[in-house]
Amino acid sequence: MMQETLSSIPQQDCLSLELTAAAIANDSPELTHLEIYLTIHFDEVWQSIAGGRVKFGIQNGQLKLKLENGKILNCTAEETEAITPIQVTLTGTETEPCWEFSAPPKQPILKGSLPNLKLGTLQVTATPCLIQAVFDIPPTAIHLTDAEGLWPHDISPNKHAILQTKLTNTLRQLTLKPRFSRVIVFQDNNLQNAPYYSNPNPSPSVVEPTELAEALQQILTAQTNDFLQLAKIAKLDPLVDFAGAYLLGATLTNCDLSGSNLARANLRGADLSDADLSEANLSGANLAGADLSGALLSNANLAGADLHRCSLALANLSGANLNSANIEAANLSNANLSEADLTNAILRNADLQHAGLVQTKLTGADLSNAKVTKARFKKDSGVSEELHRYLQEKGAIFED
Repeated sequence: MMQETLSSIPQQDCLSLELTAAAIANDSPELTHLEIYLTIHFDEVWQSIAGGRVKFGIQNGQLKLKLENGKILNCTAEETEAITPIQVTLTGTETEPCWEFSAPPKQPILKGSLPNLKLGTLQVTATPCLIQAVFDIPPTAIHLTDAEGLWPHDISPNKHAILQTKLTNTLRQLTLKPRFSRVIVFQDNNLQNAPYYSNPNPSPSVVEPTELAEALQQILTAQTNDFLQLAKIAKLDPLVDFAGAYLLGATLTNCDLSGSNLARANLRGADLSDADLSEANLSGANLAGADLSGALLSNANLAGADLHRCSLALANLSGANLNSANIEAANLSNANLSEADLTNAILRNADLQHAGLVQTKLTGADLSNAKVTKARFKKDSGVSEELHRYLQEKGAIFED
């Protein structure tokens, strides 16, 4: 994958891949099957931009094989777990196979190598048979990991969050050109490797470095620290532009972020007290140690989110999706969790005193050592008889 640079200095690739094949010997004089192997490498790269530089990588992408006169049999992704923490999911069909690559939880980007990963067996249905690989990267997969020479170190967390999000969104405007792997051609019973191919004439970047520098300066010199006002200055849409954003320690008190996409955002230690996050997408977000006391989170998606040691006292989580969320040692006292989905959630050592859990889904939830004095439950909320007795002994109230 060739990245189009913002400067005249060539940059290294954050993705490289190679496709190879080995003929399978059989009793037939004709070679009809090939074993297909992939070697792929992911890394962070530095990019010169606006008088400084940024480091970024990719969070996910899809490897697609384009076939002519062939189909892939016995597709696999099973070998990857033992080689690298990179997560690989097999999708597609025999004629249009696809592998989805994604960074594991708590790892911001894809990084590492998969050497000689067997993808499957190519059955040749006619000649010439051709196979080529393309790795597609969605714009939202670009993730900024570092920056140098673009702002002072003593700026507020809010300005830092807006500046980093502005830079990330700028990088996402680049036309990332996929590199075709070495094309495998099977013709007249012979296996041949064509040379590498990458786009020799990338389209001009839509990003103007001078415009970006001016935008960054406007944010730095703004006479406000209000998150939404800074977002407006940066021409960022709070509803869509902060997915996966770095918002560490940001102050978002009383912010209206209802319906916003904050999936996989890093909000660790942020102040979201009394914020409106109703129907927001916070799936996979890092909210460890954040202050969400009094926040409105009704019907929000917090599936798989990290809420470890955060404060949700007096928060409204009615109808929220907290499936598989880590809520260990969190403060949920007086919170409204009615009709919320806490399936397989971790609530060890959580404070649920006086919380409302009427018609809450609790199947598989871990409530060991949770404080449940005067917490209100219903018997039909997925609580086993054993857990029912345990919670009652700890002071929970079960309504009929």
